[in-house]
Amino acid sequence: YVFELCRGLDKELPQAQFFVYSHIPVELPVLSQRWVLRVEPYRALRTIRSFLWLKYRARTFCLDDKIDAFWGGGSFLPLLPASIRQVLTVHDLNYRLLPETMHRAAVWQYKFFFERDVQKAHYVLANSQGTSGRLRSALGRGADAIVLPGIAPAFMEKQETRPCLARYGIGSPYV
Repeated sequence: YVFELCRGLDKELPQAQFFVYSHIPVELPVLSQRWVLRVEPYRALRTIRSFLWLKYRARTFCLDDKIDAFWGGGSFLPLLPASIRQVLTVHDLNYRLLPETMHRAAVWQYKFFFERDVQKAHYVLANSQGTSGRLRSALGRGADAIVLPGIAPAFMEKQETRPCLARYGIGSPYV
């Protein structure tokens, strides 16, 4: 989901520079020279849970890079000043609906920070109308936009798959 959106952002914003922040070394599929990967330089800070690193340490990276906007693709935002535009993607409300499917620490992360992050975000994106509706019911704020998951070309329906789909009665938009 996040990678496909990054691919779209790269095409739609040809003059923008993008920063990707991570607490651990990751491989960044290079989209263009305008993408910069910033990895936590201090080994001791790489051991911090990714959620805590994002909330507290990513702020330093954002301020050092003088970013204009931050996109939280994973339902949380760092502690940033309101002058930095903040976009938050909400994938689900499982911490409320199905907390038993999550680690206890993750449920608490959502309980303590998620609702505040949704309220402070300048824009909230959801991956479905259903998620937006649940957000509105639970928090009084629906999504500003619905951004459906992007589909890489490898997953698009091909001519040779049509007989199989027809045999099982599967029609568009399902593959």
